[in-house]
Amino acid sequence: MVFDLDGVLYAANNGYMEHVRQNARRFIRDRYGVSDEEAGEIRAKAFELANQTVRGLRMLGYEVDQADFMDYCRSGEELYLREDAQVVEAVRALSERYGASGGGCGNRAVGRSNPTSACVVFTNTAEKRARLALRCLGLDGAFDAVYGADFMGAETSKPSPEAFELVLTHLGVTDARRAVMFEDSFKNLRAAKAAGMSTVFVKGETATREGVAFDDDECGVWDVADAVIDALTLRELRRAMPALLADRPDGQSPSR
Repeated sequence: MVFDLDGVLYAANNGYMEHVRQNARRFIRDRYGVSDEEAGEIRAKAFELANQTVRGLRMLGYEVDQADFMDYCRSGEELYLREDAQVVEAVRALSERYGASGGGCGNRAVGRSNPTSACVVFTNTAEKRARLALRCLGLDGAFDAVYGADFMGAETSKPSPEAFELVLTHLGVTDARRAVMFEDSFKNLRAAKAAGMSTVFVKGETATREGVAFDDDECGVWDVADAVIDALTLRELRRAMPALLADRPDGQSPSR
């Protein structure tokens, strides 16, 4: 089980992502001596290039320290991120069934030496910031590992195919169809599907910002998603993917 962070483990319209975007604009304005308007344009262009602003800035020729940038932009998690009992319930239920430790242990090393399945976070932000966010969300210790910008390195990020390959390889996944990706970005969802993963689209602001109209039959959601949910809750999972939480006839949880 592979989970994106922003927009999946909390709603992207809660104000935090706008806070991050404004921090990025201020960072660019102050660091590179450009106007507020120019900084906003640079930020938008950088994000469009790489789906990760810091990598996009490098692609545009700006020198930037990844840790400094992400610490500045992502600060303030505690002001916006709160525990959602329904999300926590859903994550814990999936972790108990599919996690390497049967409930999650936070920073456990997973991979070829640990061939059971796992519940992990896969995000374009730094692992440090992702773990702070998980703590605010009441999900500290719920995942077996966090794969972020530090793991991927400076040369790749979601939705690059290389980013997905890195994570799947480290997890020891030999059949990508057995890996389920929960995503709210159409860009990342397409990449996950292209990598062979099973995909769950979490509807929300992110796809809307990407130009996806959910009420449009031509939006192509079923081309990239095996299931669609409104939010990460047990009710939605049981509606859209009942087999994911179903017990086997012998009463045991599904095989990991």
